[in-house]
Amino acid sequence: MNNLKNTFIVSTALMLEWLEFGMYGYAGVYLSKTFFSHSTITQGYFFVFAIFAISYFMRPIGGVIISHFSDKYGRLRAIKGCVALMSIPLLVIAILPGYNDWGSISCFVLLFARMLQGFSLGGQITGALVLISESALPENRSLLVSFAVSAQQLGVCLAGFMISFSSLFFTAHNFQSYGWRLGFILCFITAIVSYKLLNQAIESIYFKNIENKNKILDYPVLGCLKKDYLGMLRVIILLAFAGVTYFMVSVYMMNHFIVINDIKQKYTPISIIFMTTLATIPAIILPPFIGSLCDKIGRKPLLFLSTTLITIAMPFFFYISNEHNLLSFIISTSIMLSLNVIFMVASQTYFTEIFPTKYRHSALALSCNVAQAFFAGITPILSFYLSNRFGDFAPSYYFYIIAMITFLTCFFLVETKTENAFETILVK
Repeated sequence: MNNLKNTFIVSTALMLEWLEFGMYGYAGVYLSKTFFSHSTITQGYFFVFAIFAISYFMRPIGGVIISHFSDKYGRLRAIKGCVALMSIPLLVIAILPGYNDWGSISCFVLLFARMLQGFSLGGQITGALVLISESALPENRSLLVSFAVSAQQLGVCLAGFMISFSSLFFTAHNFQSYGWRLGFILCFITAIVSYKLLNQAIESIYFKNIENKNKILDYPVLGCLKKDYLGMLRVIILLAFAGVTYFMVSVYMMNHFIVINDIKQKYTPISIIFMTTLATIPAIILPPFIGSLCDKIGRKPLLFLSTTLITIAMPFFFYISNEHNLLSFIISTSIMLSLNVIFMVASQTYFTEIFPTKYRHSALALSCNVAQAFFAGITPILSFYLSNRFGDFAPSYYFYIIAMITFLTCFFLVETKTENAFETILVK
């Protein structure tokens, strides 16, 4: 029961991260017109995606610093610090005047706020995953991790509903002017609630064990770089695939669809955001079933299966997305997100099992955030550039390079269902 309670509480921190991510992605059209009103629609989107990418380059820095604190002083303290730090930029964005009021200053403040978010997020998702995984028994570890994946998808879904729900109280003009800010205010309130809930969470028994035995390293990040660099490389590749797939489907293609239909005046941005939000619901429900299956058959088979299915499905998704049919776009988005959560459940379980407790968070934070910064985070802006330069299908070329490397990497993975680096203190 304590395991489930801990998983639920810590998952709120994961939900918050993806709530913020979803809010920025869904509000892209409004952010571009508020903070880059002096630019064309195309340029505004480019600047919004550029800030998105820059904020991700702060994640490795935040990841190294926060995970060092986590591996030395505890997972729970680090997660609470991340949530507290993240709440500040949410409030800043909610009340920040636009370009028409503050000029270029508003753009730089938006950039700074996003960079601070990137720094705090560098340790938040990995810290939460480590704590959830270390709270689980070996036979149901993937199941508990799957609840974390569901929480991540729930955060994105809530962001879409917040934007859509907020729009009901404003005219189209007023919502563009200031109504979209309500979503970020609700995110700020969610951060406060999450922080309060974390006061009831329990510290990892694995961390307490090495703390009691004085086995804590002075510099955990150096330990993982020296002993587990190959494991970290595998994590970078796997997370790059998951991140590129997710950002290409849910951020780039949704905004691309909005831009196309904004020009044609076929669908309103809010209607597209709301329908895309509905597409995430299966990805919330599916993970626990995948987690249960992963605990039975292992991580590696599901990694192979999901990589293959996503790779086969991607060209069909691109074709449907450029047909300008909203229903077809929503169905295909839902399928792609559902396939991706299969990969996410198996990979996120694998990530937490291949490193020892003494530097688990440091190894995971550094490798995950390198993947996020240099591959996943640049996906929207790179896809935007490739599409405008070489055509609507050009972003898929970037995806296929990552997919081929991922597929080859899966051959060299060691199954962690029965053999993993977790200490066996729970059964002693």
